[in-house]
Amino acid sequence: MPLVDRSILDAAFDGDDHARAGLVALFISTAGGTLGELAAAITAGDQPGVARLAHTLAGSCAAVGALRLSALAGQLCETPAGGLPADAIRTHSVLMRTFEMTAATFESAQPAAAGGRTAAGV
Repeated sequence: MPLVDRSILDAAFDGDDHARAGLVALFISTAGGTLGELAAAITAGDQPGVARLAHTLAGSCAAVGALRLSALAGQLCETPAGGLPADAIRTHSVLMRTFEMTAATFESAQPAAAGGRTAAGV
């Protein structure tokens, strides 16, 4: 699965690099906060909180084309009724590493100050 599907933002913004950059910055900020809340919910054993936060994260990731991150978050959405999956902490660790790679990919592709073009099409 690709880390990022650039075509999702391409279709949504049709060349409006300023709007795209604003959404990407908002996504990075919001997703980072959600990952922190998710860690706290996992530590507390808050199964409904984990499912809710993971669902929110999966949806926002899909909306910007962060497909790998969305799929990983989706794994935590499917928590058993009796508690958290045994590998929830490991999954969160993988989510954090994937988020860092995703954020770096998005940030490296922001419009250049001089030309207004993106480096990698994001």
